[in-house]
Amino acid sequence: MAMPISEIKKWLETLNEDDMVGVDDDGLSLSVAFDPNIYLEIGGVPFVGAPENMTKEGILVEAGQVWRDLDKRCSARKITITEVKGGFAYYDKPRKGRISIQRMHQHSTGYALVKEE
Repeated sequence: MAMPISEIKKWLETLNEDDMVGVDDDGLSLSVAFDPNIYLEIGGVPFVGAPENMTKEGILVEAGQVWRDLDKRCSARKITITEVKGGFAYYDKPRKGRISIQRMHQHSTGYALVKEE
């Protein structure tokens, strides 16, 4: 998967001028240095033949679901999905963003489904 430059620019415009941005260890997201809660998913490798809203574990990602970030740097951050399209799940809290559905699975830098609406 890839992301249009225009979307990356929009995300960068939400940051402070002195914020430092880098690529995470898995190479799937841009993140702000010293604040793991601020990042932008830029994608991963899609599964052939699977619905674009299906995780590696076979869970269909839908609006209203609550997911927990499993990355130890994020202190069990939870997000509520507001929209799903184009292989990404969008959320607006704690900060507006999107996550590649390919990352939504039980892994040290993945996500776990907490609650379905």
